[in-house]
Amino acid sequence: MKKEKIYNKIIRIIREMYEIQTPVIKDVKEILIKKGYTVNYSGAMSSYSGSYQLSHATGEEHKILIPFLSKERENMLLAEALFEIETGMQDHAECKNLARRLMIPTKEFLQQVNKNESEGHRINISKVAVHFYIDESSVIARGRELGIFDIL
Repeated sequence: MKKEKIYNKIIRIIREMYEIQTPVIKDVKEILIKKGYTVNYSGAMSSYSGSYQLSHATGEEHKILIPFLSKERENMLLAEALFEIETGMQDHAECKNLARRLMIPTKEFLQQVNKNESEGHRINISKVAVHFYIDESSVIARGRELGIFDIL
């Protein structure tokens, strides 16, 4: 419970720092660029690796190098990088966790799950992912974290 409160505070601080007013974030790259960060693409990086590279230039400027990905996967990867930059956290699992919480706020997520649930209690994960501009695997991971998708 204590960890949950800390995560929520971190998310709130990041939303304030980056002036994120809406629960859904369409384009993380745009937000990072507005803050002065550089995002570049590399064909040498495997799109299957799910990783990025950070390099620190002079001062507060950061350069983020990512593989060519779908926009949805790119959003999640850049959200992870954002947390590494802002928190200094080197633990990629924690950065992913925080990125999912930022990109998929609980209240909005529960609304989307209810909206996209069929009579057979099946949830259209694709529609939920489209709503949040993220990949389906992130939706599934968030659902598991919240105890909603315990079967998947």
